[in-house]
Amino acid sequence: MNEILDLVGFPAILTLRKVSSNLRDFIDDASPDFNFKSVDATLESKKISVNWILASGNCLVCYSPHENGFMVSCENKEKIVENSHYIDAFYNDFSIVLKNQKTPLERFHFCQSTSTGQVNFLEFFKKKSLKIKTKYFDMGFHNSEAINYVLPCLDSEVLKEIRFFNTTYKNQELNLDQVVNLEQFDNAEKFSVRNFSISTAMLHFCHFTTVNAMFSEITAQDVDLLKISAITSPKFEKFNIKYGIFKEDDELLELLGSPYHPPNSTGRNKKQ
Repeated sequence: MNEILDLVGFPAILTLRKVSSNLRDFIDDASPDFNFKSVDATLESKKISVNWILASGNCLVCYSPHENGFMVSCENKEKIVENSHYIDAFYNDFSIVLKNQKTPLERFHFCQSTSTGQVNFLEFFKKKSLKIKTKYFDMGFHNSEAINYVLPCLDSEVLKEIRFFNTTYKNQELNLDQVVNLEQFDNAEKFSVRNFSISTAMLHFCHFTTVNAMFSEITAQDVDLLKISAITSPKFEKFNIKYGIFKEDDELLELLGSPYHPPNSTGRNKKQ
């Protein structure tokens, strides 16, 4: 039977898991490793899509409600399962596959559409102790509460880079006061955001080697912290910081000194 599992491949195994409980238990005990490179998961109001990406290609699996059960589609094939919820089906497949993944994913992309109900689609991450091994985590959302459901499920010893983006494509304020206390955030090396303006203090980001983000407000003390990090940290690479408000020009001059202006340039501190 194990040889058959090796031959049929990932899409067929997902289908076989839904044939009977005995076959599902056998497959789960066999723990087949599909050696995925990355996973893209998109959660919508009545549909969950997961694109499993291998070196040889990809497999798109979609789950959606259907009358007294749910419908799952894969490679243009559809199967209807009664007396079961599509969110539970997604989570069972998702957790079993990633639990058996021996090598870390290069990338885990997780996107929550603007129409998705917050708790209904994210609560499953708290049902089991799942630790997803991925080097790069890319998450799109419109409500920052979603982070507290998903980020703790990542293996903090493997995660190296975190990126958040706004699915509304509007520049909204993002509060990460709770997120900065997570070990996943603390152990990561690179951090970036898009279409968000961070309201959390910059001191929580100085441990990263690379940051690309916009902050709602920064102070002269924040800039001084960045200077110290750049000088003292052996892993410091690059901080690309944008800001909405900065009102401490004079204090910044006291901390860093007057800016240097090349000959023939203009500036308020240019020497005559």
